[in-house]
This record gives sequence, structure tokens and C-alpha cells, in this order.
Amino acid sequence: MKWSHASMPSAGIISPAKNPLVSVSEIISTYCKEVRELGFRLYGAISESLGLEQDYIKKVLGEQEQHMAVNFYPKCPEPELTFGLPAHTDPNALTILLMDQQVAGLQVLKEGRWIAVNPQPNALVINIGDQLQALSNGRYKSVWHRAVVNSDKARMSVASFLCPCNDVLIGPAQKLITDGSPAVYRNYTYDEYYKKFWSRNLDQEHCLELFRTTPTDTS
Repeated sequence: MKWSHASMPSAGIISPAKNPLVSVSEIISTYCKEVRELGFRLYGAISESLGLEQDYIKKVLGEQEQHMAVNFYPKCPEPELTFGLPAHTDPNALTILLMDQQVAGLQVLKEGRWIAVNPQPNALVINIGDQLQALSNGRYKSVWHRAVVNSDKARMSVASFLCPCNDVLIGPAQKLITDGSPAVYRNYTYDEYYKKFWSRNLDQEHCLELFRTTPTDTS
């Protein structure tokens, strides 16, 4: 079950139980603002790590939207028969995940193996999305991940998605394209990518493969 464009308070955010004058909407608003600013700070760090101007990614992605989803995974008597969410990458630029502190459920794919991401106190999980892989010309990789269910306990998570402006043109940064490192992906709009992403099954081949300048050899 999923509720889109919603949130819940995390540790460190003022609770209505502690301050009854603070409304839930104020808590959600504060959380949204703080997560957005965190995302922009991460953009700056990633830009600098690529040798780009500190504000490059934030500028090139345009006036960004921010979406949030509260995901509820009920306990399942036979968890081996289903997934809470199948394997996929995120089509946006950056995802910031607030995990359930009591129940693990997120898994990431590394070197062909699924690895559990256990919740850590006062920590958030950062997922690189497809658009940062394209902008970095493949230096940063969009992470394959999935959600599994638990036989004994229900689980909840809050995902915050930073999404480029629909009509912004996305492609590898010119500074990262050289004779020895040609552009891996062609330019496209986020609207084009997003529609293509959701026209397919989540667990199909990486959608970015359809935007390569040279198709990969599958023989």
C-alpha cells in the first residue's frame, strides 16, 4: 500500500505529543523543506566530486519538483513468494529514504548479490537516481534496489524524490565528455524519460540503456 505526496515525522522533528501546538502539517512541511535542502547539498558535493561547479547539478535540473510517498508493507505469512516492491532503479535524480527503525526490508544489488540494508539510528538512505547517472556520464551509478516483506512485522518507509523539471534537457555534462570519454547517453527531456520509464515493467533492463548513444552489444 502506498500513499503519495505524504510524510511522517522522523527523529529530531518536533512531535505533536511533545508540543500540542505544533500541527502534523507543520511537521510535514518542516520535514519536506529539510529533506529538499539536504538533497541540494548532496547535489553540490556530487558536482564538486565530478570537477564541476558546485551549483551545476542544481542549475541544470531546473525548477525541481519534490514528491514524497509513505509506503506501508503489511506482514506476509509467505514472504518468499512475493516482493513488497520489485527490483528497479529510480527514474528521478535523487531519493532520500527514511526507513522503519524496527524492521529491515530494503535490499540493494551489488556485484550480482542482493544485500540487506539494515536501519541505522538517526540515518537516512540516499539512492542515486537515473538522472545523476546520465549527468555524470556513468561515473555515478543508479542503484538497483527492491523491497521485501516480513512474516512477523509490518513495515513503513518514507521516500522523498527530487525530480527534474519536465522540459529540462538532460545529458552528460560537457566538461565530462572528452575524446577518451565520449558521451554515454544522448540528450533528452525528463518528460521523455519519465514516460518511457513507466511504459515498461519496473524489473526490465535499465531504462537508461534505451538512451545510450551507442546500443550495448547483447550478443
